[in-house]
Amino acid sequence: MANINRNDPCTCGSGKKYKHCCINLAAPKPQQAAPMTATQKLQMAQQLFQMRRFDDAQAMVKPLLKTSPQNADLWHFLGAIQSGGGQGASALESLQRASKLAPGEAKYWFTLSDVYGKLGQADKAIAALREATKRQPRMFEAHFNLGNVLRASGRNSDAVTAYRAAVEVKPDFAQAWANLGDALRQLSQLDEAVSAYRQALQVMPNSAQIHSNLGLILQRQGRVAEALACFRKALTRQPDFAIAASNELLAAQYFHGYSATELFDKHRQFGERFETALKAVWPRHGNERNPDRRLKIGYVSPDLRAHSVAYFMRPVFQHHDKQRFEVSCYYSNTFRDAITDQIEADVDHWIPCETMSDEELAAKIQADGIDILIDLSGHTAGNRLLMFARKPAPVQVTWVGYPGTTGLTAMDYRLTDRYVDPVGVTEAMHTEKLVRLSNIIPFTPSPDSPPVNALPALSGAPFTFACLNNISKLNERVFATWAQILAQLPGSRLVLGNAGDEGTRQWLFDQFQRCGVSADRLVLKPRLAKQEYFSLHHEIDLALDCYPYTGGTTTMHSLWMGVPVITLRGDRPAALQGAGNLSHVGLPQFVAQDEQDYVRLAVQYARDLGSLNRLRQGLREQMGAAVKGDSQDTVRELEQIYRQMWRAWCASHKA
Repeated sequence: MANINRNDPCTCGSGKKYKHCCINLAAPKPQQAAPMTATQKLQMAQQLFQMRRFDDAQAMVKPLLKTSPQNADLWHFLGAIQSGGGQGASALESLQRASKLAPGEAKYWFTLSDVYGKLGQADKAIAALREATKRQPRMFEAHFNLGNVLRASGRNSDAVTAYRAAVEVKPDFAQAWANLGDALRQLSQLDEAVSAYRQALQVMPNSAQIHSNLGLILQRQGRVAEALACFRKALTRQPDFAIAASNELLAAQYFHGYSATELFDKHRQFGERFETALKAVWPRHGNERNPDRRLKIGYVSPDLRAHSVAYFMRPVFQHHDKQRFEVSCYYSNTFRDAITDQIEADVDHWIPCETMSDEELAAKIQADGIDILIDLSGHTAGNRLLMFARKPAPVQVTWVGYPGTTGLTAMDYRLTDRYVDPVGVTEAMHTEKLVRLSNIIPFTPSPDSPPVNALPALSGAPFTFACLNNISKLNERVFATWAQILAQLPGSRLVLGNAGDEGTRQWLFDQFQRCGVSADRLVLKPRLAKQEYFSLHHEIDLALDCYPYTGGTTTMHSLWMGVPVITLRGDRPAALQGAGNLSHVGLPQFVAQDEQDYVRLAVQYARDLGSLNRLRQGLREQMGAAVKGDSQDTVRELEQIYRQMWRAWCASHKA
């Protein structure tokens, strides 16, 4: 037989020319006179599948099924080919047929689950994976995928069981250990999460993601110095890991070992590392340069839900003047709750963007013609700072979510107030220009808060101090100061919140023991549901703030429940927000100037129960009066500021 030419029909029977089909495959030599056997065709189909030539592979397999319609393996292979080619419905039909022909084959159920997942049918994917693990209990991939689907569905407890099954079968399965850590973190089982991450790192010591995730857990347990070390390890292994860099900056806000100048330098270095290369592709904005037209305002956040950011931002969305401002929210989260629904109803446009890349989101915002884009995250979880670094809007502002600079020159302004950023104090700590509102940002008290009760100590209960802030904000200096207070008031006790796991509890006991405070002086509470959290204030006489990262929303909740807060005025925005909240509400007498003053104030008020109770009974009304006029007035002022920002841009960017 003569050699086959490139332009001749291919001998495989596909109908294509030889040069477009099997010329590069290890096919039978052209001079072979005998037609391809079924085995050879199957081998060729497998090669085509590996080359992602799904249409050609399918064309090779379908004729084989005509002669072997009861061959379950062939139906399974066809389903895998169809799934790879994006033919979900056809793949489902083929794989269901395979599983009916041979229901005991675990791999058929495994592949079927993948197709269900691609089609968005999570419950059926879970059921198929359970069938796979039932038929082959040691199929660790099925246990692992089952954990992934369960976790994506919010069923973290079930996901933990699946991941544990995967690592029991394959103890060196690093990604299963890592995902187990993620699921445990979501369940606030922090000790076990730490253990899982450390197991993962034994197998994958160079995984930047796992080092960063371990740091997040250690930070939640108050072990901030250890967390910082984890984030640095992550960045050593992956210098362009922006999430780890933001995690490090947030942890640095909690760390008492950095000066304000050192903290700013770290933020500035973030901008230099991640923004510099993007400046070359900043767009030339074509927004209409009319200083008085209706402006398009965009807000970007993953926290428009039951979150502290939403407590402050809801009044802004409610009171925006829609005749003068068109408001869009770019929501970078898949989780929704009642507050999400309320905010979506308040704005003109709601754009879910969690699945968009930074580049895609920047292009979307630019296409939407946003004039002023507001970041509500800073360096907190879920931020989109690398999107802002692409400068998709003419004017960009950071506000609310983070007490400090972003470090980006693409961020033009930081909105703040005269309390958190006193004039002449913090300007040098920002890459942005500071713009101060006359009042603190609006705050919406919870409508279902329980009423204020009488001072608990008046009933004969031990005088009770409390700090319900995140454990991340606690440190050695805070412990030492609180220990001095407890030492001067022998019958008093201290309630601490967010201490649910045993590792955190033991760490707190150890820290206080070093300061001479016995465990019986401490009342440790886990993270509580909202109503339990508010009701806990009925047991508290006086709250104690942390430093250098002082309380924000927690302080406002405490004041609303009639519990004043002793805070320490610091030298940076995070260290000043507690003093700002108290001063705005009319309680500057609770702001200490140094640690000695902090101890003096706490002891003084604890020894004057009558005055403390009188203040308690009127504090909600006092706070309500301070907050009442804030919402609409502050939003009008905010809109004036937006207009001034826009006019400044128009004046400096004339067409």
